[in-house]
Amino acid sequence: MLIKVPDWIKPNRNMFVPHQGTVVFNDDNQKIGRIKVVIPEFLTVDDVPNNGYKLPWIHPLASYFLGASSKTMMFAVPEIGSKVTVVFPFDDIYFGFYIGNWPSSGTRSTTFDENYPNSFGWVDSTGTYQRVNKTQQYVEFFHVSGAKIRIYDDGKIEIYTPGKIDFVNSDDIDVETAGNVDIQVDGSVNLNAIETKINKLIVGDGATGVFTAQSGQVITVQDGIVIGIV
Repeated sequence: MLIKVPDWIKPNRNMFVPHQGTVVFNDDNQKIGRIKVVIPEFLTVDDVPNNGYKLPWIHPLASYFLGASSKTMMFAVPEIGSKVTVVFPFDDIYFGFYIGNWPSSGTRSTTFDENYPNSFGWVDSTGTYQRVNKTQQYVEFFHVSGAKIRIYDDGKIEIYTPGKIDFVNSDDIDVETAGNVDIQVDGSVNLNAIETKINKLIVGDGATGVFTAQSGQVITVQDGIVIGIV
């Protein structure tokens, strides 16, 4: 039973106020973001373990963004157990909408405690998040793997990953800097190229190594100085 029978006999003001719903099912076969929720003493069933099939679908009422189309949409589906705000604007239990989440002390995420209330962003249940700190003026993206990208207030960009980094490009790569380029490697540096060109000898501090190109050229560096190309 969805609503008690006596509630249909008399005017039910519960239909005209926002409700806190708990998501019990979110696998919408139409894949348009519909969910099923329970609302204590208002919208309940005894078959939640059976995907709540007796419950009505609650439709998303999302931000307009660029308008809804197959090419323009902001999209996310509330997770099982999360809290959403549900309304029934047409006085119809089978035509409800969820219009946002329902923040409370029980749903608060500590991700945005830093410099509150000047931090905002999003976080999911895996621990992946994006955070903007207006006080410290940084933007950060953190992945549950431990990888992190942060842009600081002075424009510095910091990239950290515990895994491998692959760069794949089908055109030229140009690097231009007004400062120095420092590379610190605990292992080997391997350069595979058809041709290697060095336009200017750069004297460093103690760097020593041998580089071999696919063409067979061998570049020898000793104590930071290129001493031979053969």
